[in-house]
Amino acid sequence: MAATLAVAFGAWVPICQAATHALLIGVSGYPTLPEQRRLKGPANDVQLLRAALLKIGVPPQQIEVLADTVPGSAGLPTRQAILASMDQLGQRAKSGDWVVLYFSGHGSQQPQTVRPGVSIEPDGLDEIFLPYDVGTWDPTRKVVQGAIIDDEIGEGIAKLTSRQVNVWAIFDTCHAGDMAKGTVSLAGGPVTRFVAPTALGVPNDKVVGGVAIKRRKSGDGTSKGMQLPSPVAAGPASERLVAFYASHADEPAAEESLAVPAELARTGGGAEPRRYFGLFTYLIAEALRSPPASFRRLAQQLTERYKARPYPTPLFEGPIDKSPDFFPRRP
Repeated sequence: MAATLAVAFGAWVPICQAATHALLIGVSGYPTLPEQRRLKGPANDVQLLRAALLKIGVPPQQIEVLADTVPGSAGLPTRQAILASMDQLGQRAKSGDWVVLYFSGHGSQQPQTVRPGVSIEPDGLDEIFLPYDVGTWDPTRKVVQGAIIDDEIGEGIAKLTSRQVNVWAIFDTCHAGDMAKGTVSLAGGPVTRFVAPTALGVPNDKVVGGVAIKRRKSGDGTSKGMQLPSPVAAGPASERLVAFYASHADEPAAEESLAVPAELARTGGGAEPRRYFGLFTYLIAEALRSPPASFRRLAQQLTERYKARPYPTPLFEGPIDKSPDFFPRRP
C-alpha cells in the first residue's frame, strides 16, 4: 500500500509544482474621458477575481493588480505600467508555469497600425484596450494616443508561450457594433464597456458607419471576437494559450449592479448589498468556488448562464480541455 501511494503521489507532485502568476488589470476612472464614459465595475472585478484566485491556492505575492481606486494596487493601469508588468511577467514565469492575464475596462477600435511582421487586417482596423491615461486621436500618427492595440497584447502573450508558459487570458471588455450605440447608463442598469472610435476623435470615414465591426472566423465557421490577432491564436502558441472573451466582436459586454459576493462583503463599502461588476468576471469567479476539471467545463458553465440572455455570447479559444495547475488536483 505504501509503495502504491508513493508511486501515485510521485506522479502527482510534478503537476502541482508549476507556479501560477496573475496580472489583473482594471480601468475604471478614465480621467481623460467625459464622466459619462467612466466605469464602476473594473475596480470590483479585479478584487473579486483576486479573491477567487487566492481561494484556489494562488499565492498572494504572485498576484499583481493594476487598477485605480483598488487598495493594494501596484499602481495606476496606465499604458506604460501595463506593458511593463506584462514584460516583467515574461521574465518571472518559467516553463510549465501558468499566467492569468486579465483585462477589465473599455475597448474600442482604430485604423490598423501597419508594422513589419504584422498581418494586414481584412477590415483595416485594430482592436484597442483603453488604459487609464488614454488620449484622443492623433491625426499625425493616425492612432489613439496611449491606447494598447491587440498586436501589443498578442506580442506580450507570444513572449510567454514561446518559453513554454501557459496563459489563460480573460477579456471582460467589448468591441461592440451598432448595438452598443443604443445602450444608456441608468441607475442600477447595465453599462456597456465600449467607447465608439468616433468618441475618441477617430475620423468617421475611418470606421464602418461611425462604429467599426470586426469579425474573425474560427475553424468551425463561427464568428470570433476581439481581440487577439489571428497569428497569436494559431500555430504553436495555440497549444499554450486559452482565451476567454466576454462577447462577440459585434456585441456589447456589460457591467451590472449585482449582489456583492460573500468574499467581498466586508471590503470597500462596508455592508452595501450590491456593486457594479462585469457579468463575465462575476460568473467566472462564481464558477471557481467549485473549480471545474477543465477549461471546457468552465466554458460550458458560463455558456449555460448566458442562455437566458439575448446577448452577448461568450467566446473561448485554445486547448480548453486543459486543466490548469492552479485548480485543485487530488492524487
